[in-house]
Parts: sequence; structure tokens; C-alpha cells
Amino acid sequence: HVTKSLAKSRRRLAHIKFTMDAAFGQVIRAAAAAPRPGQDGTWITSAMVETYIEVHRRGQAHSVEAWDGSELVAGLYGVSASGVFTGESMFTRVTDASKLCVLWLVERLREKGATWIDVQVITPHFAMMGAREISREDYLARLTRATTLSLP
Repeated sequence: HVTKSLAKSRRRLAHIKFTMDAAFGQVIRAAAAAPRPGQDGTWITSAMVETYIEVHRRGQAHSVEAWDGSELVAGLYGVSASGVFTGESMFTRVTDASKLCVLWLVERLREKGATWIDVQVITPHFAMMGAREISREDYLARLTRATTLSLP
């Protein structure tokens, strides 16, 4: 769901360029370093960074990057397995740029036939974009249907 304010941000940030898998290491490290209000530190340890980078090298972890010229201003990363993209974390240095990364990813995944993304935790950020919790039964049914896709 694109709210009026997000549509306005999309117009305001029309100069931002998006790429996929162009800077995976930078994205995961920036996500690990991103301040998290109300949290003491990050769950993304250095060992996890190295593991995810290896998973990326194997073609199963992907990043979306938002660039303002040559500056990386936002990004997200996640794992793609069995036709499902599971979002792991994101960061932003420009208001709403990470949300635009999500929208860009959704457009690419739709082109591949995907109909959902596993965001794992419904934050206000994702709820505003239309995320909703589903039952385990529904999740497993969706997972079964998704195994025929090749993402991203």
C-alpha cells in the first residue's frame, strides 16, 4: 500500500536510483550500525554479517540499494529460498528511502510472480505499507505455493 505521504516522498526522491545486489556488504553493515530507538545495540553480529555475505555469494541472499548519486542512502537485505523472499533488516539515511527500497523490491518480485514477502515482524513501518499477520496454516500454504518461483 502506498500512502499519500509515501507517494509524495516517491516524487520528492525521484532522483534516487535503485539497484539489486550491487553493494550487499555495505547494506548489511549499514543495517547493523543503524540506530534502533528503544533497543540496546543490534542483533546483527559480525559473525552474522560474514555468514550472510557468504549466503549472498551463493546467490541466496540479496540486497536492494538506494543511491543518491554515488552515495548509498538506504538499503535492505534478505534471503530468497524456495520462492519466498524473507526480509531481514534495512537502514536509511534519508527519510522514506528504505520504504522506497521495499516498494522497488515488491515491483521486482511481482514481475517474478511473487504475491507476498515474509517481513517476520510487523513494525509500524510495515503495517503502514499493508503488512498483516497471517496464521501458521496460511503461512505454510503460501510457502508450499511459492516453491515454484525463482526469486528474486
